[in-house]
Amino acid sequence: FLDKRTGGPHEYQIVYYLGNLNMYLFSAGSSSVFLSGAYSWTPSAATWYHITFTYDGSGTFAGIKLYVDGVNQTLRDASSGVYAGMTNGTAAPRFGTFTGGFPFNGKMDEAHIWKNRELTSAEVLNIYNTENAGNSIL
Repeated sequence: FLDKRTGGPHEYQIVYYLGNLNMYLFSAGSSSVFLSGAYSWTPSAATWYHITFTYDGSGTFAGIKLYVDGVNQTLRDASSGVYAGMTNGTAAPRFGTFTGGFPFNGKMDEAHIWKNRELTSAEVLNIYNTENAGNSIL
């Protein structure tokens, strides 16, 4: 869905691959050391979903949360190595693909990124309810 990992140090990636929805937070620009929360999921065709990942900056897997349609989901730890923090590079975020291919085959609407703060579960639910009713939060 989204990545910021080309043209400089790897930073983050959200991807759906082989039945898993994953968020990766790469450590110090490395592609082999990362925090990752994984959710086994089979979305239904022709159905819109509101997907929200949050991260609290704790440097731990426990700091990653996933909400699908405003509901917090249980993630499994798919991390690798010892996370030392993300390197902020200059690459632009990319929607719909990531390095190595695997293009997103679907539609996205109302994509938002919050910087330097974690949304609360109440905020995520409010955004889902607002946007699901056809209203923009902007």
